[in-house]
Amino acid sequence: MGVFYLQGHTDSMTWPRSVAGAGTCLLCLPALLAAPPALASSPALASSPAQSSGPVVRQVQPLTVSTAAANSRIVKYLKQRVRNPRLGPDVAVTVADATTGQAIYSRKSLEGQLPASNNKLITAFVALKTMPATTRMVTKVVRSGQTSTIVIVGGGDPLLTREKLDSLAVQTAASIAASSAPVESVRVLYDDSLYAQPSRAPGWLGGYVPTEAVPVQPLSIHGFVSSAPSRDAARYFAGRLVDHGLQARMVGRNTEPLGSQLAMVRGYTLQSAVRKMLLYSDNNIAETLARNSALATGLPASWDGWHLVAHRQLRAAGVSMTGLAIRDGSGLSRSDRLTTRALTQVLRIVHTSTDPNLALIEPSLPIAGRTGTLSAKGGRFGARPTACAAGKVFAKTGSIANVYSLSGYAIGNDGRERTFSLIANGVSERYFTPAQIREALDQLAATITGCY
Repeated sequence: MGVFYLQGHTDSMTWPRSVAGAGTCLLCLPALLAAPPALASSPALASSPAQSSGPVVRQVQPLTVSTAAANSRIVKYLKQRVRNPRLGPDVAVTVADATTGQAIYSRKSLEGQLPASNNKLITAFVALKTMPATTRMVTKVVRSGQTSTIVIVGGGDPLLTREKLDSLAVQTAASIAASSAPVESVRVLYDDSLYAQPSRAPGWLGGYVPTEAVPVQPLSIHGFVSSAPSRDAARYFAGRLVDHGLQARMVGRNTEPLGSQLAMVRGYTLQSAVRKMLLYSDNNIAETLARNSALATGLPASWDGWHLVAHRQLRAAGVSMTGLAIRDGSGLSRSDRLTTRALTQVLRIVHTSTDPNLALIEPSLPIAGRTGTLSAKGGRFGARPTACAAGKVFAKTGSIANVYSLSGYAIGNDGRERTFSLIANGVSERYFTPAQIREALDQLAATITGCY
């Protein structure tokens, strides 16, 4: 059996348990679509630790001051607080009205910056523009050329769990026992050909793999570190077959044509994956969604395919492409570049769009002092002077070496919602702790609400 242990992610924390939503797989690849209707309501598919709780409903703040006065105050104090030495000399800021898009304050707004995990806002946007929110990816088992050989086929499920693989093993063992040629021993192969063979993204440091992100493969147990995810998932599956009465041994990657289907499980919805990625800043979900977005538009599941689909979708949406370079889905790449203007444009599109897919992004963001990577337990918005903004800021966090970012929405004292993007590059981690740097960003966000 392979050795698995909990995955550590930039800006990550433990997930809660809850119940999966309904949906069907609508991705364009025929091999991923076959799914017996009975499985849609199967208890095994309806509950798992992989599923997060539903979006938190927010309450708009009551009107207390005029918008003009609120904007004037925001500009006055941002100009002062953006010079905080904790943020370094290279701070880009854009603040705008979430409904009208009217600019309120900007600083270096067209300069391409390393975005860190704020890049995941783009990944969520592109994924929900290219696939229905109800999309579920399929992991299946098929026969190979020999009766005693079976193949587990990766379908790009970003939330594949051990429980799902156990369910797949139960179905597989039952199918083999009920077949016209039952066997007591099987060889297990794996097929991960849906994606290009894994490599480091442009700009990824050598130490990122597998601790910050595992190699991007379409068969991967979510939440576990592995330098060979497909191989180790297949080993785990083979072990579960043994537990269910079959002699099974994982022998390697499949190179033969695939045969008839024996079993399958459908993953959790794209909506669930996007919410987890944004709430807990999950790098592996991000890279899987990037690959699947490329596939959904007929592009190869590779770094280049993701780069193309991301740039095409942003351009088609009218986002300013000046200074942009999107190399990965997670924001780990030191070659990624986003502008605060582009991020606030995307946030405004999400806020004003009538597309029900895009409407899922805003309520999936961490809430200041409450949830995800912005929870008070994580040191965010839990003490003065930023505690006043708890429950009023909804934003994506980000941090890699010497880079800190925060982009999202802030509800002001005037009752209006504003988009904002704050990116600090070249931050000195020699003189300031990550907690001190994040507090400086939180102070800017609290300033935008008008409470500080």
